[in-house]
Amino acid sequence: MQTLKVEMIHDLVCSWCHIGYHHISQALDRLTGEVDAEFHYLPFQLNPDLDSQGVDITEHLCLRNQWSLAEAMDYRARLLQKTKEVGVTIDFSKRTRYYNTAMAHRLMLAAGNHGLQRQMHQALLQAYHVKGENISDVTVLKKIAESIGFDETMVNQALISEAIDQRLSGLVSRINNFNVRSVPAFIFNENRFVSGSNSAEFFAQLIRSEFLTGDLAEEPVEEAIQCPM
Repeated sequence: MQTLKVEMIHDLVCSWCHIGYHHISQALDRLTGEVDAEFHYLPFQLNPDLDSQGVDITEHLCLRNQWSLAEAMDYRARLLQKTKEVGVTIDFSKRTRYYNTAMAHRLMLAAGNHGLQRQMHQALLQAYHVKGENISDVTVLKKIAESIGFDETMVNQALISEAIDQRLSGLVSRINNFNVRSVPAFIFNENRFVSGSNSAEFFAQLIRSEFLTGDLAEEPVEEAIQCPM
């Protein structure tokens, strides 16, 4: 069985990261017995300057992209259709604001130290995309962390740890080496960089051809959408 390191560059408030994660997970499930995947999450902040109250998503999209309200609503409708097609749940009636994700990414790294990174990722996605919770709020983050087995001391340490600071700095430097301007993006076995949410079929083909048979996979021709900075 072939060992494969998969790193996903993501932000927790990014819809396309949610979709991309779903697709890469499906691809790896299809390759069960062929690859032994080691999965890692690399933190990326789409909106690092947001305060604790966040920003209305529709207003933000209109301002950033110079869209009309109608264009923003059309984008949301297309995104909602995509989530239904792929089986990803996002409740747009509750998920109405973007939030700063600095603290949430710290919890992700701390969870990795306890073998709970995937569980933390799923809990944060559920809290934000389904319940619309403010994942920049420390009280909310503590509740989420405790739901997967963290105690209060572990949470508090994660939020102030210098070791986490150093780890974050190293990961940001690594991401910068790939000149990442949008997410999701994926790194396979340290250096094969692929951007976009893509499809499970594309990811499975890429892994099988480049890492199992040694052939180069074609770049995706489908719409592989990302959340830009």
